[in-house]
Amino acid sequence: MTSIAVCFLHDAPAESVQQCLSLLGFAGPDPRWRWHPPGLLTVVLAETPTPELLERVRRLAGLRSVVERSNGQGRTTRLGVDLGGGVIAGAGRLCIVAGPCSVEGRTQIEEIAALAAENGADAVRGGAFKPRSSPYSFGGLGEAGLELLAAAGARCGLPVVTEVLDAGDLDLVARYADVLQIGSRNMHNSTLLFRAGCHARGRPVLLKRGMAATLEETRLAAEYVQLGRLCAGFDEPRLMLCERGVRTFEPEVRFALDVAAIPLLQRTLQLPVIADPSHAAGQRDLVEPLARAAVAAGADGLLIEVHTDPDRAWSDGAQTLGPAAFGSLVRHVRALVAVVALLMVSLTARAQGSPFESSGPTAAVSRIDALVDERLRQLGLEASPPCSDGVFVRRVHLAVLGTLPTAAEARAFLADDEPDKRSRLVDAVLDRPEFAAFQAMRWCDLLRVKAEFPINLWPNAVQAYQRWIEDSLRRGMPYDQFVRTLLLATGSNFRAPESNFLRAVADRTPAGLAKASALTFLGARIESWPQERRDGLASCFAQVAYKSTLEWKEEIVFFDPTRPLGAGKSGRAAGVVLPDGSTQKVEPGADPRIAFTDWLLQEPSHWLARSLCNRIWFWLFGRGVVHEVDDLRADNEAAVPGLLEHLAAELLAAQWDQKRVFREILLSATWQRSPLPRSRDAGAAVHFAHYSIRRLEAEVLIDAICQITGTSEEYSSPIPEPFTVIPPGTRAIALADGSTTSAFLELFGRPPRDLGLASERNDRPTAEQCLHLLNSSHVRKKLESGPAIVRLLRSGNALDELYLTFLSRFPTAAERDAIRRHATAGNPRRVASDVAWALLNSAEFLYQH
Repeated sequence: MTSIAVCFLHDAPAESVQQCLSLLGFAGPDPRWRWHPPGLLTVVLAETPTPELLERVRRLAGLRSVVERSNGQGRTTRLGVDLGGGVIAGAGRLCIVAGPCSVEGRTQIEEIAALAAENGADAVRGGAFKPRSSPYSFGGLGEAGLELLAAAGARCGLPVVTEVLDAGDLDLVARYADVLQIGSRNMHNSTLLFRAGCHARGRPVLLKRGMAATLEETRLAAEYVQLGRLCAGFDEPRLMLCERGVRTFEPEVRFALDVAAIPLLQRTLQLPVIADPSHAAGQRDLVEPLARAAVAAGADGLLIEVHTDPDRAWSDGAQTLGPAAFGSLVRHVRALVAVVALLMVSLTARAQGSPFESSGPTAAVSRIDALVDERLRQLGLEASPPCSDGVFVRRVHLAVLGTLPTAAEARAFLADDEPDKRSRLVDAVLDRPEFAAFQAMRWCDLLRVKAEFPINLWPNAVQAYQRWIEDSLRRGMPYDQFVRTLLLATGSNFRAPESNFLRAVADRTPAGLAKASALTFLGARIESWPQERRDGLASCFAQVAYKSTLEWKEEIVFFDPTRPLGAGKSGRAAGVVLPDGSTQKVEPGADPRIAFTDWLLQEPSHWLARSLCNRIWFWLFGRGVVHEVDDLRADNEAAVPGLLEHLAAELLAAQWDQKRVFREILLSATWQRSPLPRSRDAGAAVHFAHYSIRRLEAEVLIDAICQITGTSEEYSSPIPEPFTVIPPGTRAIALADGSTTSAFLELFGRPPRDLGLASERNDRPTAEQCLHLLNSSHVRKKLESGPAIVRLLRSGNALDELYLTFLSRFPTAAERDAIRRHATAGNPRRVASDVAWALLNSAEFLYQH
């Protein structure tokens, strides 16, 4: 069956209508056709009319147009609706209509209209005629209310949206309103729908879905309005639909907001769809969550009930927002719109390979690449192409320094045309002081640098220990010397900071020290070792002793030769049995730790070197060659055979210089690959066919936010001053004490430093983290008032600077176009602020890629 509509001019002769019916096969009255005064004939035909028949109908006198079912399915793009004053709904920018349920008086509506305008609303709403479920509820001020509403809107420069209840009131309401709202109770009032469409003033119509209406019923109601407009000679159906929820059996909420209806109605009618979370919620604390859900589903606008004093509102006070809540909602949903828009652009860009990939080779093939590529060839996996310059400059700064490149640094690198610019950048970042600071943070995690329980180092010792670690890295202390110094340390925990290695263990027994040493330097978990080897390694630490001094919390670590080497669970004196099973004789009075340390630095399989190289690879890739990074054992195979052996040989050839390993990995084509996989095989990430994305570490993320905004973060410690001192402006990566923290660091998974395991750090994203970044006052204050971001937003080229600052690249053409559609004339600062919030919440910013 096919439905068609035939629109006649108002003065069309009656004979034309009869001739039309005759051509369509009707000889008289029939339930399949219907006449809608003043000039619309709708017909349901059993078969689709031929083009020739329709052409004969079009030739009739007084005929305006003939259309098949006018539900928008023939259009390929969604139409925007001009509300007046240049406000467009459905044009790529969220349209917010705000105001009270009912107009109560001049002062009330003027204050609310001003509130709406100040917070960025696009139109003001208010009820002058109110259909009420109860005959005892306030029903509106009538025409007086319309006058007050129109005056308030004009005063604030906002279009006015108000409800019309009866076809007889159309002329009256249209004199004052810019948009005619047809409420849910009138969705089935066909006379009102049709006449609202063909009203001479041509006002846009906002049609609310009925309380129990299906989507098909909603579409048919919309057709009444559109057919009315066709009959009146209006070419475009200036119609918006409103999803306000449907009644269900659930008593906890007033209505169920049908977010799925939003994209469905948009797709079938190609018209703007506005969401009304206020009526759906029935409770003001649910309005913003429902608004966010609607925006995420693609709503073109929001209809929000707002009042300066919701608790004293004459109607719908329970679901009405006050000034602060409304301002918060507007900020959050506008930022969410920008996030969604940029996400969609980003996904499109990823599908096209830009801006994450480079078109040509950017690194010479190294021994690392030969080993990795051979493994990929064996497995039939395709390697990703090189990453773009923007990705590289950001990746190398974050991976090596834990610090975002500045906009100036990114701009300079992108502008550099020299072929060796990547190798020069790698050399530069390895020589920066932030290298030592960031790697010290990583070593503090491994070495359990923590003042409080269960490590209990005390702040004086923590600060001395962290400074010693960072200074060792800054001076380029060879790794073998670093290890020997820690394992053989003696002295005061305050004055010989390296001695804290033997104190920073919850279990300071010989077995506990052996377990910690194997985990830290061998990347091994000795629980699975034979008992004889566990006892043998424990005997190396059996003569480590501790004693207190008269100074508060000072402790001396010393070698006590009077202590026996001890007997383990095997029931006999273990002697010094080394991790490879060999036995080492220890002369009386000699420190057995020396035997273990000498073996560690000289054993032929280079276990120590392989363990360090596996950690460096893990720090740079997010995954070790052997996974887990602290579980090196014979039956835990490497993802790329021979790779750790090659890196260990390079480390030894460089006299244990860690930077040599960093440099070789950073300059490899493997590390410089795009994050976009070429294969869907899960093994692609395991075998480094592409760069694996992962969320930024908690410390790096908060430092990046503070760097961008020009703010600092506040941290707290369970041990108060004067023992714990945190200078203002301290970066998170420079925090010495694992006990010093903040709500942000805890939420984003900073490790507690209790065990020294890599798995203590939790980089998995959570919904709570997303909500904190999107909604928290903590992040909002930094973005809204941070001096650096304020200066950036006021700059002449804020868009480019924002992208360079957050993402270390320029926006793509598609992103510029998306932001241009989001922009509104006369308020570029707000648009730039929305873009900043969107970039901060984008995966491209939050993830190392």
